Amino acid sequence: MASSLLLVDDDKDLQATLVASFASIGNSDVRSVHNAEEAAEVLRMAPPDLMVLDLGLPGMGGLELIRLVRKKDSALPIIVLSARDDESNRIMALSYGADDYVTKPFSFLELVARINAVMRRGAPNVHHEELVFGELRINLVSREVLLNGEPIPLAVKEFDLLAFLATSPRRAFTKNQLLLHVWGAEPGWQSLSTVKEHVHRLRAKLEPNADSIKHITTMHGLGYRFDPGS
Repeated sequence: MASSLLLVDDDKDLQATLVASFASIGNSDVRSVHNAEEAAEVLRMAPPDLMVLDLGLPGMGGLELIRLVRKKDSALPIIVLSARDDESNRIMALSYGADDYVTKPFSFLELVARINAVMRRGAPNVHHEELVFGELRINLVSREVLLNGEPIPLAVKEFDLLAFLATSPRRAFTKNQLLLHVWGAEPGWQSLSTVKEHVHRLRAKLEPNADSIKHITTMHGLGYRFDPGS
């Protein structure tokens, strides 16, 4: 469970119920706000470990808040909690950078389980700036990658792309997001095919045969994510 939570929902009764429920399981570091503007201020002053966010907020909407958080390159885990249960809204929230999507009504125990799962995803085995995923080791300082103990030569942007994805395991990123965060570019002046080509090159080097663990997964209709494997 995250040690500190930010709840963003304009339903005050639901907020009160959730705060009391979290307190009942020993998590009292929960802050609740009722709009995205207040949430943005909390995120600026005292970032939590995880944010639970409604989409239908007054003023700035939940999707816009997710976009602003991700634009700042924040790895803050975000779980959307929404009455909008159609597929298009789920896909949109995930494509903007949400880590999970829970529809209302929901059970509190399910929400706790989702929070625990998201927190586990974002906690790779890190030793001295090194990400370790079984046979794959990514050193963020030396910019070296080892696969089964053998060095894997990567071009600059190939490493940047791998490191960006691997620091947020199982989080789906759109091609637009990857172009922005890895290349610092917008689709208007750099082709999205750049991302696809670099993913293709990475796969050829990290997944050389059919028995290899598939670390880079295509999320159809969304983009790509890094899967840590077993």
